[in-house]
Amino acid sequence: MIRMVFDGWEDGFSKMSSTKLFQEYFGLGLKQAKGKTDDLLDGKSFGLSVEYLEDPRSALNAFLQIGALCHLE
Repeated sequence: MIRMVFDGWEDGFSKMSSTKLFQEYFGLGLKQAKGKTDDLLDGKSFGLSVEYLEDPRSALNAFLQIGALCHLE
């Protein structure tokens, strides 16, 4: 199993894009996805499983492009 760990965000972080990516890549509902985005903005670190994704690196790159600080484990 591969996990994507989220550690924070950089200047220019796109809150709206983050919420959409959590929905797209992790299948979260709007409320859950917004909650994960808010967790990032509040400085909370967390990990999510990406075992069902065909290409976890594409998810990682999408989040990195919008200013999320994250990595795969």
